[in-house]
Amino acid sequence: MSLMSAGLMPNPFIVVIGVAVVGVVVYLARRRLRRKKWHDLAGHLHFRFMDEDGKGPDGKLCATEKDLALVKSLSFKCLSGGYHLNVLIGEAQQKSVVLADYVEEPSHTLHSRTRRSYRTVCAVVDKELDLPSCHVSSSGRILEAINRMAGGQDVNFGDAPTFSKAFLVEGQDEDAIRSFLSQPLRNRFVALARTGVDFESRGSTFAFHYGKLIRPSNAEAMIKVAFDFLALLKKA
Repeated sequence: MSLMSAGLMPNPFIVVIGVAVVGVVVYLARRRLRRKKWHDLAGHLHFRFMDEDGKGPDGKLCATEKDLALVKSLSFKCLSGGYHLNVLIGEAQQKSVVLADYVEEPSHTLHSRTRRSYRTVCAVVDKELDLPSCHVSSSGRILEAINRMAGGQDVNFGDAPTFSKAFLVEGQDEDAIRSFLSQPLRNRFVALARTGVDFESRGSTFAFHYGKLIRPSNAEAMIKVAFDFLALLKKA
């Protein structure tokens, strides 16, 4: 005898609540697992691990004032309107490196609406650098139109059609940006175009992400890309 013929059909409200509870449990389990993997990776890299509140896995404050100040100083577009998770901070080749999951909260503006998004961001601080304020992102007709509506300034590289077709470059000091984006650096961006790379620079710091969370097992490859960028920036 079926549940329907027996008059025992489940209450739709209870079903919805049950599905929601299961979803929350699965989400929290995955979040705990990811946190553990990032914490283990920090030990492997000899980096320091902290969560968005500066605490470690034991719930105790573990971040130094310098670490907190460093994370706070990363005021880029890709790190605005949200919060950090699974933050790894360390030194590589005598440069400060930050690797973190970032959660951007939904926003509703005159020109756009966004849903909550997640991305893993890698940032490098090198006091020897003096980079212009620049944002290089995967381009497209829609993105370009939104940028212009919002008053953004697109720096066009007509002599590099492949790069210009793949990326949108924003910044106020066009001459500095053209000098900064040397041909070898543009070639590196073109090689990464399919990854959805999004790059920002200012002063002694640059940061980039691929528009998504990466697996902890790919973190070292992301750090390598960061130092590839650094080597090209020093040659510019």
